[in-house]
Order: sequence, then C-alpha cells, then structure tokens
Amino acid sequence: MAFFRSLVAATAFIGAVAAAADGSPAAAAASVAAPAAGRQFTKGDGDGRRPFFFRPSTKPTPSASPKPNETPMSCWGGTGSGAARRYCCLMARPCGETCDTVTKRNVPVKRCVLKTCGRRVQCGMKETPGPVRTLEPRPYVTSTARPTASRTPAPTARPTATPTARPTATRTAAPTARPTPTRTARPTPTRTARPTPTRTARPTPTRTARPTPTRTARPTASPTATPTARPTATRTAAPTASPSPSPTAAWTFGDGWGRCTAANSRVRKEIRDLSATERTAFTTALRTFYDSGAFDNFTTIHSANAAEAHGGSAFLPWHRYFLIELEDALRSIDPSVVLPYWDWSLDAADPAVSPVWSTNLLGGATPGACIPDGPFANLQAAQPTPHCVRRGFTARTTNGMAGVRFEEPSVIDQLTGPTTSFVDFVEGWEFAHGGPHVAIGGADLSSNFGDMFFISQSPQDPAFFLHHAYVDKVWADRQARNSPTDYAGTQNGRTVAASDNVPPFGQPVSLTFSVPCVSYASPRTRRTMRSGRRVARATAELAVATEGTSKLSPMEQFARASGVSEARIEAAKAVLVAADVSATQQGLSLAAASLTADAAST
Repeated sequence: MAFFRSLVAATAFIGAVAAAADGSPAAAAASVAAPAAGRQFTKGDGDGRRPFFFRPSTKPTPSASPKPNETPMSCWGGTGSGAARRYCCLMARPCGETCDTVTKRNVPVKRCVLKTCGRRVQCGMKETPGPVRTLEPRPYVTSTARPTASRTPAPTARPTATPTARPTATRTAAPTARPTPTRTARPTPTRTARPTPTRTARPTPTRTARPTPTRTARPTASPTATPTARPTATRTAAPTASPSPSPTAAWTFGDGWGRCTAANSRVRKEIRDLSATERTAFTTALRTFYDSGAFDNFTTIHSANAAEAHGGSAFLPWHRYFLIELEDALRSIDPSVVLPYWDWSLDAADPAVSPVWSTNLLGGATPGACIPDGPFANLQAAQPTPHCVRRGFTARTTNGMAGVRFEEPSVIDQLTGPTTSFVDFVEGWEFAHGGPHVAIGGADLSSNFGDMFFISQSPQDPAFFLHHAYVDKVWADRQARNSPTDYAGTQNGRTVAASDNVPPFGQPVSLTFSVPCVSYASPRTRRTMRSGRRVARATAELAVATEGTSKLSPMEQFARASGVSEARIEAAKAVLVAADVSATQQGLSLAAASLTADAAST
C-alpha cells in the first residue's frame, strides 16, 4: 500500500507540473484533488510497458459530471501515431474547440472539433445530438508510465476499457470505437461493429427511423414492396387464358370482314381433328353466343336475304361472308376459337352415327324433340316463335336418318375437277348441300320438323355452321385446283359479275376470291368407296340410278322448299348424276361397291 500511495503522489505531482506548463492552474489543482474525489485505478494496457492506467469510476465526480440534457464528450478520429492520438484523446486538454449544428435525417446533431492540442495531433469529438456544449477543464491524473487525463465521460462512454480488452501500442482494434459514435442514433453499439454503413446508405427512409436497422428494416421492406410490386402483373393474365362466359370485346354484325386480315389468320379443321381444348372452346363460345340473344340477328338476316343467298351463283360468296361474321362473333368471346367444319361426305353411308352427334360436340337428336344432351341441350330459339331447337332424326343409331345418304367424297372430287365449269359446280353443289338440311330436319317426318329443314330457321341449329363451313371448304378446294377468280352464272334471273355487291355485307363478290384470314386443313381421315373394279358407263349409269334415290330425293325436297325452279332442280340433278357415274366407272363410289357385291353374290 505504501508503494501505491507513493505512486499516486508522484502521478499527481507530474500532472500538476504538466498543467502548470500549459497555463491551467485550475486543471492542475483539480488533477491533484482527483484521487481524493473517489478516482479508482485499474490495470490496463499502455504503450507496451503495461503501466497502471486509471478508469473513471461508475460514480462521476461533481466537477466531471455532464450538464443536464447534454451528451458526454468522447474522443474520435485524430491524426498521428496510435500512441500520440491516444495521448491526445486521454488528456483531452482544454485547448479549445469549435462547434456547429447540422441536421441529419431530421435529427439535430452538434458537431465539435478540438483544435490542435500539442504533439502534432489533431483530436476531434464525435457528433452528438443535443445542445452545443462548452468544453470545461476536466480533472486528470497521471501514472508513472505516462500522463493520462480523465475526461470523466458517462459510465457507458468507454465500454472498451474493460480489464479484459487489452489495448497495445500497435493494436488496430482501437478504431472499432469509431463506428459507435457515428451511429449515435442507434442505441445498440454491438450492431455498429457489423457492416451497418451499407444498410443506412440504402434509400429506404424507414430504416433510418428505426433504432435497429438490422432487425426492423428487413421485415418492413418486404411487406411494403410486395403489395406495390404485384398489383397487376400475373393476376390479370389468368382470366383470359380460358374461354370467357361473356363477350370480351365489342362486336357488331358487319365487323367480321373488317377484321379479316393476314394478321388475324386462322386455320379451320375438320371436327375429328379438333383437340379436346379446341372442341370445348368452340362449343362454349357458340353456346354463350346463342344464349346472349345477339345470335337472333343471324337468323333474321339469313331469312331476309334468302333470295340473294340461294338459288344461284351468289350462294357461295354470300355464305362465305356469313360464316366470317359468325366466326368473328365467337372470337369476340374467346379469341382462340376457330370455326371447324364437318366433312359429312366421310359419313355419307350412314350420317346418323357420325361423331358430330357426340355429347362433347353437337349433342344427340330425337325426331321432333329438343336436343337431349351435349353442350347445346335444350337450346332455345326465337324464330318464328320461341321454342327449343329441334332435330328430326335419331342420332347414334344405324339408319337413324331413315336411310338418307349424303354425297360421297369421290363424287365431290368430280365436281371440283377441271372438267366441271363453275356454273355446273355451283348448281350441283348447292343442290347436294340440301341433303343434310333435310336429313337433320326430318326427312321422313310429316310435321314437327327440325329447324334445319327450313331456310328461315336453319341457322338456329349449331349444325348449320359446321355444315356450311364444309360447303365453303369444297369451294376453296375448287379455287385451289382451278382459277380462284372463276365466277359466272345467274342469280334471280340476271347474269352475275365479280363486282356485284353482296347484301347486307356491303362488299363485292370479288373480295371472297381470296380470304386473308381463313384457310382450311385437309381432314386426316379420308375414306373412299373404292371397289377396285372399273365398269362400263352403261353399267355405272344403271347402278347410280338404283342407288340415287336415297341421295337425290332429300335434295329435291329442300330445293323445292327453298323456291328453286324445277328447271334448275333438273339441271342440278343432271350435274350430280354425271359426277356419280364418272366416279362409279372408276370404282370409287357406293354404287360401284354395290356392283362388286352383286357380282360376288352371283
């Protein structure tokens, strides 16, 4: 103890001498009185010589206590060697300071810098919030190893001066105290040692307002960014991926041709070649359009223009415009929809068992009754009076159409060949198209016919559009095999021309010669009634006359119901018979197959 008392006395004496040399007697007196004020000594590191440095006690002396509402001064920065800078900071000699006030992140900050205080060292003070404080002389004591000064900061001002944190002359860990003062707004000094400067530099203002940016800023960032970043990107694309139950675009009759461009092109497929998705999209859009009430306009237009649309050369261009309008209406509901066609020549031998009558396409049929099943079950119509759409045959049953047969692929091939003129083609083809109308509407009924039986009602059955799409496809095949601009004949007793206006579409016939928005894919299924045996013309004519009744009678019935003259009916029959005879001679028709069967039986 005597040794320590001597050491204290020596230290006080040296401090007094140093204070006197600096011209500060008050400081010297305070330094001598410091041991009696309750200062405590503790073991610490020095400049490699391990002297005893003092540390302020947890009970600050009256002369060293900070003023109310002010933050204790602590040393930061400085220039010179580590030992010199530490000397200046420990001494904190009252050599004067300059202070100013700045505002950072809406917080007033007082910035004070000490002037040069000897030994060519510049020491500074950290930025502290609160009023500018006046630097006062602080009592200090010196050890026998080197003079030190007590700045009497708050008990928490020097957390690194614990006995276990042994600073040395070359230790570089001293600057760890730098980040702590610069983050005065952060009450957690343990976080300042981490790379927090990059986090406070982020442009997110919410991080600076929170005391612990590491823990509170991150949870706040993700919730605020998520609601604003995802308002419309992928949530609004989902409803348009599937067919909408209501129109998604404005549609008016007559818009279809205006939108028929190469950029809006599509390929029509045969019903057997549709994927399940394509089939569902089509039936959904068509049923939606029927139920909307807007479809009634189609029936009215078809009925009002019956004379312009039937019984002459305008039959083909008129219905081509009509189909484009219907397809455009469906695409206003679902842009993916393409009108398919039903190649009924593939089902010519027994059309009642065609897949078109399945429950996933047009649904079934019962003579004189509503559509019983499928997407169009109990479909309602408005013309001539409100009623359910009816059909006049038994679907999915052998000979369900009372033995009626449709025209065959081989006969249609003869019609579209180069040896048949356009006049003969259009007369024979319009005549042949009447067979499905009558067979679906009720060939063997005497009353309560189906809607397809009458021109004024036929568009009310969805089968109408698949049937007429095939009629249009055959014309497109002929245009591809011959001249696409081939057009001649008469309509209502007058000679037709390509420049004729087509009512009510307001467009000339010539525009239908090349349709930029529609093309047809050939069916994957292709059947012929080939027997493999060629026969003489006389034999072929006899076979066609025997087999022809089941085909020609329904066609005649529809033509007469449509107001076609008897002369034109006879001319059309002659065209079809000639095409059938030619196909039979080559062994490509049902008649030829019958001849082969008869020869085998005898």
